[in-house]
Amino acid sequence: MTVSMDDVARQAGVSKSTVSIVLNDRPGASDAMRQRVMDAANAVGYQLASQRNQSVGVNTVPHAPVIALVHCVDETPDIDEGLTYLYLAYRNGIQRYTHGRDISVMLMTSYRDDNVDSFSYQLMAQDEWPFDGLILMGPGLRRQSKLIQRTIEQQIPAVILGRSWPEVPISSVSQDHNEQAVLVMDHLLALGHEKIGFVARNVDRSYNWFEWRIQAYREAMASNFRWNDDECVAIAEDVESAVNRLLQNYPDITAIFAMNDHIAYQTMRTLIKAGHAVPNDISVIGIDGVFKPQEGLPKLTTVTFPHEEVGFLAAETLVKLLENKNLRTARLTVGSHLVSGASCDVPKK
Repeated sequence: MTVSMDDVARQAGVSKSTVSIVLNDRPGASDAMRQRVMDAANAVGYQLASQRNQSVGVNTVPHAPVIALVHCVDETPDIDEGLTYLYLAYRNGIQRYTHGRDISVMLMTSYRDDNVDSFSYQLMAQDEWPFDGLILMGPGLRRQSKLIQRTIEQQIPAVILGRSWPEVPISSVSQDHNEQAVLVMDHLLALGHEKIGFVARNVDRSYNWFEWRIQAYREAMASNFRWNDDECVAIAEDVESAVNRLLQNYPDITAIFAMNDHIAYQTMRTLIKAGHAVPNDISVIGIDGVFKPQEGLPKLTTVTFPHEEVGFLAAETLVKLLENKNLRTARLTVGSHLVSGASCDVPKK
């Protein structure tokens, strides 16, 4: 029977990540802990990867890899139920890939470039990182962040989730943000809507998918209706202000493209508060597919993608990067699709 790192971890009474750090001779464990893990490995008959490779004559990773899953946050994080679900789905996909394999995953939460007191920051600030590769996710992930720059400089294999940055030499697994916005507009146009608004918050401008989504909206409106009026675009500090501004500037609006599901549900609440029925008066559609139906509101029509599969593909891609030094970057895109709810209908005549 094959002995795994899980067996060593149980014998030593420590986590699998600690076992992997010790057996791979990485920093992050005391001398006493190293001796404890090595004694446990000997007791259960664990054979190091290098020994296994020599015995069967194969060319594989020289040791069982350690992967760091880093969740990057903003200075003022806007963590809602939808984002929590999304990141849990990513993690579940990663765990589904690593299950049964000698791969350890270190979960590093709430990383921020300037949060020097956090454990995640201090671990990432070490001269030598105690892992072999990175999976990066979260709203605080930026092209110019220190974490991204150091990853590139150190040539550490890494995969970014939910971003499409061709100019950044790091692998990625992402949905096609432009495709999602086009699916939104195609659905509203197919229902017969012509008076369509766009709602977002000022904070959303910092995300590159904001530009992709608003651009797809504008292109669809311009090509179908020769429209060139930004009164239909409402961006404010909060959703309620944006929606009320849209209603004031464009009172005969029949549909709203919300920046994401979180904003879509807030949009519906604001419309109902203002005396409008959804979807009888105004249809609402979002993007992401990460929210359960909200009490007192119609089930949201949204455009979604296979969230867990993104995590699975990220882990699989990172392992391939670790195994094959000839592979530099891989950019994978998952497909998106429309999920019809009760928040969209044909415009009232």
